Amino acid sequence: MKRLFLIHGPNEVLRRQYEQEYLEKHPALEKTLIYTPEKESAEFLTDASSDFIFGGEEIFILKDWDKLKEHARNEWEKALLSLLASNTPHLFLLSVEQIGKKFLSSIEPYAEIRECKTLYGRDIIAFIRQQFQNHHIKAEEEVYEYLLDISNQSLEEIDRMLHILIPAAQQEGMVRLRFCQDLLAPATNHSIFDLIRGIFTHNPRLTLQAFRSLRLNGEPLQYFFVMIYRTCRLLWSYKTKGNTPLETWAKEVSISLFEAKRLKEYDQKTSLKQVSLWFERIAYLEELSKSAPEEVAENLFEAFLMEE
Repeated sequence: MKRLFLIHGPNEVLRRQYEQEYLEKHPALEKTLIYTPEKESAEFLTDASSDFIFGGEEIFILKDWDKLKEHARNEWEKALLSLLASNTPHLFLLSVEQIGKKFLSSIEPYAEIRECKTLYGRDIIAFIRQQFQNHHIKAEEEVYEYLLDISNQSLEEIDRMLHILIPAAQQEGMVRLRFCQDLLAPATNHSIFDLIRGIFTHNPRLTLQAFRSLRLNGEPLQYFFVMIYRTCRLLWSYKTKGNTPLETWAKEVSISLFEAKRLKEYDQKTSLKQVSLWFERIAYLEELSKSAPEEVAENLFEAFLMEE
């Protein structure tokens, strides 16, 4: 039997999920939390060995491994490997963002290893779909695109929204787009989606509210410039796509159908001349932000956002 459950990678949401799964598989075992930076590896080795002699099987949950200094981490790796190579009955759970290749190779015979890579686009939608299936919930296809969009493809934000959405939808067993929008709107701050929609539908009040909300959450000016420039580029492409069907064009430019439909809406309210002008304005503001005091660039950007 594998004695170590190793979960590693930058995807913290999946790491938390897998950690919970392992703990739920062994509900009867005593669980001991070990904060590795606060304990000497030699002491841990002695304690775990003593527990084996005088006590029963338990699961040690090793916390804050990523915070260990290099020398301390090396000592902890040796201690853990020593325990795994012995006939200890104990289990060990280790969830880390980064793991050394040499250590990973040395513990492979003793470990059940799960890698948690960062998810993007279609993979996030697959994650949402799986969470709904786990709770026997169905959803309209547009719900997946909507969640992907308003989360700005952040799995942390998706996870937070699902904790709101799933309990509310379990009775009916169905998530519809309107239900999703109504439920999540009060629970979320303004998103970059609101800011972009406000600009390209000429709604300065929404734009300014979204901008100030995002700034309070620490978003840098460069982030807004990048997202507006990206939308301008996509809208220019949409306006010049000719007779290409919307779904085909969306695949060609690697965006979701949900986003393509929004660009279709923007196309009706924003001229090609306006898009060209915004290209120039954003380029100027971006360059200004690199040389002028930030408050100057921010004030000029707010003035830009208030234009109808």
